[in-house]
Order: sequence, then C-alpha cells, then structure tokens
Amino acid sequence: MQRPIPHRADSIGPWLDSLGFLAWLGSITTAALVYLFSNDGLGPDGTPTDIKGWGLLLTIFFSEHIYLLVTWGVGIAISKLDSPGMQKERAERFQVRKRYLQESLGENAMELPPLMESEKITRASLEEDARQSTLKASGPVDQFWNRQRSWEESAKVGMRLIEQMAPKEGKKQQ
Repeated sequence: MQRPIPHRADSIGPWLDSLGFLAWLGSITTAALVYLFSNDGLGPDGTPTDIKGWGLLLTIFFSEHIYLLVTWGVGIAISKLDSPGMQKERAERFQVRKRYLQESLGENAMELPPLMESEKITRASLEEDARQSTLKASGPVDQFWNRQRSWEESAKVGMRLIEQMAPKEGKKQQ
C-alpha cells in the first residue's frame, strides 16, 4: 500500500473547524476556572471550597453565549469587508461591462435618448376622458390604467422623480 499523495493547502482552511472547537472549549474552561477560584475561596489545603453546581453551570452557560455572540459579530463584520483583490476584480468587471456597452451602442451609450412630446393634459382633455369613461363600462382597474396619457408621460414623471432624489454634485459620493 502506497502513501497517499499530499495535497497542498494555501490556507489554514482545513484546520478552521478544529481551531474553532479549541476556542469554544477554551472559553468554557476559562469560565469554569474563573468560577472555581473566584472570591479567594480556598480551603486549608489550597483547593476551592463551597462550589455550587448551578453556579458553575450558569457561568459556563453565560461564557458560551458571550463566545457565540462575539463569533457571530466578528463573522458579520468580516463578511462586510472586501479584500483588495475582490475590489480590483469588481472594478475590472465594471470596466469590461462599460467598454462592451460603449462598443455595442457607440460613444453615445451613456446619453439618454430625447423623449418625444406627448399630448398635453388640459382641462378639456380631462373632461373628454371622463365623458368617454362614462360611456363605456369601466371598472376600477381600467380607471387606474387609463389615468396617464402615454408611456412618454410616465417616463417624464419618472425622470423628474429620479432627478429630485439623486444626490447633488457637492455631496460626498459613497
């Protein structure tokens, strides 16, 4: 029988579970030792006295939960951070997409097409719409969808809302 070919590991990934277990065991052991030797409760022979089982278990329980909360918090904090390599890769992908868009749509790829003029809403047009809606049977669904004249009007309203919500040039960009 031959010895298996060793696989090279670039990180400590295979050992993370073992190290996590040792850290958890260490937190429980430390809590137990702190409880056992707290308050200078040493007997005449140097051993701890007056040990209550419920106190020991309660100390271990709280220590374990503090350990789990800290582990959870550190995990969330680290997951929100990007490594410089990931930031560089994301920037490169963005540049590739931007370049592809400019090549496929031309130099004016980032400019918005001009919107055509749509029918203006006047009092007379609103009255005519109301008259037309009473002539035919229309439910609340039809009234909702017939409220705007055309898609151009919807696009203009949307652009105006986006411009109002867009951050100003002077503010710091994130």
